Amino acid sequence: MPGFRYAKSVVGDNCDQMINNIALAASQTVNDGDAVKLASGKVTPCTSSDTQADFIVQESKTSGATDIVMPLMIAARRNARFKIGITPLHNEAAAVSGTSTTVVIAQSGYAGSELVGGVVYIKEQNAHRVISASSATSGGNITITFIEPLAVAPSAGNKVSTVPFGINGDPKFLAKNTIDTALANKTGGAVNVMQIDLKNKQLEVVFK
Repeated sequence: MPGFRYAKSVVGDNCDQMINNIALAASQTVNDGDAVKLASGKVTPCTSSDTQADFIVQESKTSGATDIVMPLMIAARRNARFKIGITPLHNEAAAVSGTSTTVVIAQSGYAGSELVGGVVYIKEQNAHRVISASSATSGGNITITFIEPLAVAPSAGNKVSTVPFGINGDPKFLAKNTIDTALANKTGGAVNVMQIDLKNKQLEVVFK
């Protein structure tokens, strides 16, 4: 199921308490897990350009032009963590080659260092690494470098996933219930990333 899922409070202050006393703006549809924002005393779904969310909806609701609809919601606060599924920037791409501290994947159109600070995951070793360097495209490939060595060098065909941001990164919304993993939108968003799990294609985030 897509959308933001309440994970836990980081201060134990009951921030998972539900509310349903704020109306949905006219002619809107929201679903369980959608991020919404306050506007003129009502809530509307967040879009890719929003840099703040106020609540996470907990049920599907649709408002008409004149009725009052109050969806069940949780406050999107900095002391509450939410889990969100993602599609990685490179989603189990096949490795071309590698060493204990590098992996090469097929990729066109990249400049140097565009993935620095992001995270790479090699599925066959269940290994996440912070990216310390990434090359410009050369011969249709890029080289991703990390400092902590793997147990063995990646083999051709190993499955490689990446995101271009790291812990405390602030990627933008892709939609009201999704985080963008594109290079162009890896900063300036409404969340800060607290955990990256590319094995399960999931982030844990707090809202700003």
